[in-house]
Parts: sequence; structure tokens; C-alpha cells
Amino acid sequence: MRFNPVLAIVLALAVLPVSAEVYKWKSETGEIQYGQFPPAGVETERMSAGGVRNAPQPEPEDMSEADADAAPPAGSAAAPVQTEADKAVAEQAAAAQQEQRKQICASARKNLGVLQQEGHRRVRLPDGTVTYLTAEQTEERIAAAKQQIEAACD
Repeated sequence: MRFNPVLAIVLALAVLPVSAEVYKWKSETGEIQYGQFPPAGVETERMSAGGVRNAPQPEPEDMSEADADAAPPAGSAAAPVQTEADKAVAEQAAAAQQEQRKQICASARKNLGVLQQEGHRRVRLPDGTVTYLTAEQTEERIAAAKQQIEAACD
């Protein structure tokens, strides 16, 4: 077997850590949630890519006087840069949401088309077994697909 230097480089790069910010928060229902964009107004905990926790991030209104004194003044050059960065992050999040909605819309339309065809519908269950849908189950799935189309498609 010959040594392939390109393969060695690709494998070495594949194990490098990813530098993504991940946040942890508790939802309204009490479930622990993880994501890159936590909802506003909840206490979040910033996690590193390796899962090691960093200190909880305080909400802006929870800043102490010492933190407020350390923050740059509103008219300084640092404030607009942060605002521009926030806008860029918000635009990226909106674009990602829009793309996800498009994918959900396309999938729901495809599912509806398949479900409305004549014949029996064979589905794979989560446990791996295959079964046929009854007429009632097919109608339920058609209704669910129509609701997804209504919610996700413009």
C-alpha cells in the first residue's frame, strides 16, 4: 500500500476543531436547548466547540455599574462596529431561516403530491419496519402537509 500525502493532509485537517459559538438555554417548557442563535430575553450559557462550558453570558439589562463603566460610550467608534456586526449576524440568521422555510416548503409540496397519488402508501417507521398507511392515516398526513405548505410557503 502506497503512502498518499494528499489523503494524509485531508485527514489531518478533518480532525481540527471547529470554531463555532454554541449557546445553551432553557426553553419555556423547561427543556435544555442548544444553538448558535439563542432567543432574546433568556439566560444563555456559551459553550465552546469541544463542549467545555464558559461563564454564563449576562443579558444587557443585567450589567452591573462596573460593567457599564467599562463599556465604550455610545458615541465611540466601538459602538457602531458592534451594531454592524449584530446586523450582519441578524441578516445571516434571517437568510438561514428563509432557506430553511424554502426547503420545508419544497418537501411539504413533494409529500403532498406523493400522498395524493392513487395506490397504497408504504412508509418506514422509526423502528425500521415497513407498513402501509390506512386511508385515515393518509388523510391525516395530507392535512399535515397542507398545514406545512400554508405555514412555510409564501
